[in-house]
Amino acid sequence: MKKNIPSILKNKYIICTIVFIILFFFIDDNSISMSFSLREQKQKLESEKLFLKESIEKDSILIQKFYNNISEYEKYGRENYYMKRKDEDIFIINREK
Repeated sequence: MKKNIPSILKNKYIICTIVFIILFFFIDDNSISMSFSLREQKQKLESEKLFLKESIEKDSILIQKFYNNISEYEKYGRENYYMKRKDEDIFIINREK
């Protein structure tokens, strides 16, 4: 029965190396697959961080406008939120291209 086993598999160092490779690449908490997924997640978070920094810069510019000129509040509300005065009517025209 022992004659059917290849000689490479009889060597204990080869067996230990194969087991170590399997543990290292697939099973361990710091495995290669986990490393790839964490790297991908890091790239997504960095792109989100860049987007949020840009939006913070845009909003801070808007806030500075509002501090300097109170009429900017009204203009911003009319343009973006369709706010109106009591005696006005608003007509919204959507132009599709």
